[in-house]
Amino acid sequence: MIAAIKALGTWWHHLETIWIVKSNHTPADIKNQLGPRIGRDDQLLVIDISGDTAEWLGINDSGAKWLTDNVRVQA
Repeated sequence: MIAAIKALGTWWHHLETIWIVKSNHTPADIKNQLGPRIGRDDQLLVIDISGDTAEWLGINDSGAKWLTDNVRVQA
């Protein structure tokens, strides 16, 4: 599963069970690619956050830099 997630694009795995991936794939494409790898007790939520702004608190400098570079819309 981890290799499949990393193959989707630029990724960030700073929080224990959350992955943020900057990808050209649609949420449906990602769901279809990762779905076969989901275990019985696992859950998958894919959300398109492109174009949205984001705010955070308590994220270390390297994590904040990744988020600024890959998620936050630059003016």
